[in-house]
Formats: sequence, structure tokens, C-alpha cells
Amino acid sequence: MIRVRPSLAGGWLRLNYSFEADQFRTSRDTRSSFGRFVTDLQHDIPLFRQVASTGPLVFNGPNDCGPSPTAPGCPPPQWSRNRFGTVRVRALLVTSSTSDGNEVPFYFRPTLGGSDLNGERRLASYEDYRFRDEALVALQQSVEFSLAGPIGLFFQAEQGTVAPRAGALSFRDFSGSATIGLTLRAGGFPLVNLSFSWGGEGHHVIGTMDTSLLGGSSRPSLY
Repeated sequence: MIRVRPSLAGGWLRLNYSFEADQFRTSRDTRSSFGRFVTDLQHDIPLFRQVASTGPLVFNGPNDCGPSPTAPGCPPPQWSRNRFGTVRVRALLVTSSTSDGNEVPFYFRPTLGGSDLNGERRLASYEDYRFRDEALVALQQSVEFSLAGPIGLFFQAEQGTVAPRAGALSFRDFSGSATIGLTLRAGGFPLVNLSFSWGGEGHHVIGTMDTSLLGGSSRPSLY
């Protein structure tokens, strides 16, 4: 994996780009060997100088939230009058490659709709695993800002589609979803989220708690 996190325009534009290539190998009889390529482009624009979180820190694991390598303890919960807020635009592309009669197993194909196998939400208003295929493209646009202390309000719009190969992905086939909700970000506590999502096939009321501490990295992928 290659990850770059430059900060541009005096800190008013923060980029978080990752490029990952994986090879899955099985026996010749199962014909389930394939390669996967993931491009994840995230753009954050802070609304104020104070921001709730700048994402996982490179020296922290999922259970760590220290602000620096020499300060391993989590910061205490604080009630602050500082304003924070972020506009986020994210583009995700997942493609797979096979050869010699191999194909991607059903359970390894990326999904859209609700939460995926790793608990990441895409098209939150749809049922879990609603769309599944070998190639996926997803777009997310969100705004989050503080209301009072650690309590924040957010709005998110999502679009995405899947296809049997990258060349078949089309913007004309996009499905959409919208979400509004409340967040709780306090000290090193996991992010708490209560939201309402609606879209083309219904709506969901969702309450979640992030499995990582604020400032910690995500859990290893189950794929």
C-alpha cells in the first residue's frame, strides 16, 4: 500500500490518498485466484482552524489514541467552545483482475449498500450488501460541524455502482443515498454516531460506535 497525506493551501485542504494492490492465490483446482486494486482519494476542507480529528495517526494502532509517539495516553474528554467542522469529498474505486479461467469468489466481491463486511457504510439507506460485483466505484460528500462541545451535526450524500469489470462501470447506473445525523467526539472515545438515511429503496435509522479510538487506525480488513 502507498499512502500520501499532504496538506495544501496553508492547511485549508488536507488530502489523504491511498493506493493498494493485493494478490489472492488459491489452488489451481478452485480457480479463485485474483488481483485487487483499491484507489481511495479523500479530500478534507476544514471550516474552522479547530478540527475534531485529522484521521488516524501513523504511530497509533486501533486501540491507541496518543497525540504523539512520546505521549501514548489518550487525551481526556473536554468540553470546549472551540468550533470545528469539515467538508469531506471521497472517491473510491475497487477493481479486480483474473486470468486463466479464474474468478473472484462471491464472498470476496466488494459491496455497496448498508455496511460492508468491515462495517464501512456506503449507500447507507439500502440493505446491507445490496449491490455486489467485482468492480465498484463510490462517491461520498459530507459536512460535519460542532453544535456544542463534543456534539456535532453532519450531512452526507452518497452515490455508487458495481459492475463485473472496471470497463463496465457507468455514472448512468449510480444509485444514491442521503444521511443526516449527530456525532459525539470526546477525547479519545470512539466516535458515536446516530443517523437517519433515506434513498431509492427506503430508509434506515442507524446508531453506531466506531471500533477504533479517535486518532487510532482502523481494524485490519476482513477481505
